[in-house]
Amino acid sequence: MTADGDFQLGLVTAVLGTGLFAYYTPYRFAGCGDGARATGESCDDGNLLDGDGCSTNCRIEVGFSGCTSLEDCVPTARCDDDLCVARCLQDEDCVDNNPCTANICNSQAGSCESVASGALGECAQSLVCSGPPTNVCVECVSDAQCTAPTGRCEVLTNTCVVVSRNETEMGAPVMHPRSRALRGSSFSDWRFWAASDWVEVGERWPSKKARPFRVR
Repeated sequence: MTADGDFQLGLVTAVLGTGLFAYYTPYRFAGCGDGARATGESCDDGNLLDGDGCSTNCRIEVGFSGCTSLEDCVPTARCDDDLCVARCLQDEDCVDNNPCTANICNSQAGSCESVASGALGECAQSLVCSGPPTNVCVECVSDAQCTAPTGRCEVLTNTCVVVSRNETEMGAPVMHPRSRALRGSSFSDWRFWAASDWVEVGERWPSKKARPFRVR
């Protein structure tokens, strides 16, 4: 017991009716709500009210500091660097607005975790995700960064473009910036390598021999 005083006021019902009672005692049994933090308590603010930072069970509430472990916080919270923060309950609680990461809730720890998305993720304007560790939207530099099988990195704009299945099977043409026409369209499989004003066409040419030609 402690020497703190305790005053109580209430109603009592008996056979003869209901009456008012009051008493004062100079002693109080120690425990949660006595204003003294004891073993098993992470806080004690001298009352048994929720919403003031210390719960009715003497646990630190969400948004208040002073925790050192998960057990110091109320069940709906977890300890994050001295602060009790809300635990996630589902993946939808873990949204960070990063198009290059998928956010999942670790239900055991009550914390959100970010997992890198695939190539395009949800990047705008045909950009691609850089991948770990940065996980941000960037311009592409190779076809491997674009979504297969119809994604291709356009070398002139460094953005991923979608090509038709036929173009994918044949090899999508990459034209010279100043070209308006392409000669020799009778071959069935083409690959292009731009070098200055010349484009070399190979793979399967009718004469089975690579031939450079001028484009305009």
